[in-house]
Amino acid sequence: MLIAAVMLLGLAGCTIGVPRSEYEKVVSERDALQAQIDSASFGGDDGYSDGPETDWDSVGRASIILSDHQWQYELVETGGDYVYVKLTNDSGLTCDEIKVTAVFYDGADMVSTDYNYYQVIPDGRTLFFPIEKPSDDYYNLIPYSKVEVSVTAQPDEGYYADCSAEIETTYNRGADGIMIKCRNNGDKAVERVIYQVVYYNNKGGVVTVEETYNDEAIAAGSSQVMSAYEPYDWSVGTLPYDRYEVYLAMAVCEP
Repeated sequence: MLIAAVMLLGLAGCTIGVPRSEYEKVVSERDALQAQIDSASFGGDDGYSDGPETDWDSVGRASIILSDHQWQYELVETGGDYVYVKLTNDSGLTCDEIKVTAVFYDGADMVSTDYNYYQVIPDGRTLFFPIEKPSDDYYNLIPYSKVEVSVTAQPDEGYYADCSAEIETTYNRGADGIMIKCRNNGDKAVERVIYQVVYYNNKGGVVTVEETYNDEAIAAGSSQVMSAYEPYDWSVGTLPYDRYEVYLAMAVCEP
């Protein structure tokens, strides 16, 4: 409708014999309508809202902080197919993503590399990043002597929101492994939840880390039950462990 109006007004402005005052009025209305079209956005009641605006200056400052941050981590070796990088977000910022990359060496020679990442990580959150060990085409592990780890992080841009404060977690050991009940006490649906279960032996070493996550969004005031497998090796069966810890790795909702 606005475009049609501008076209009509444009024609009226070109009509011969129109008084100067009327012409200027028409031009003024045309320019006002054009400005309205140029500034039109899809953020109103038409269902195309993009959510809150991102403060790109703040994002830029956060990027500089994260690029200079010295990440502290622990490389956790296990007898299985993975090593784990235990890392706490101690940057003072919520990160949109933290990515951990590992390069395996045999002496001075690079053997393999692998990476993993998690999203929407608030300050203070501890995660175990699983990194696959080097192996051949038949899944036989290849020896290595050293692992180099690098960490990169992206600042929060407001596309997701951390809602872990609204999550109530209860768990116990059951017939299907570690049973975890996640209750959403917030007023928004939780889109994605990831739990990590860390199994320890009696010497304090990590046997393995298992993950479990929700099958579907958890509505406000609702709960969902999920389970994490116990340590297992195909050659020997269930692996012994002495204790376990449950970590809430990620809980995400719309901003």
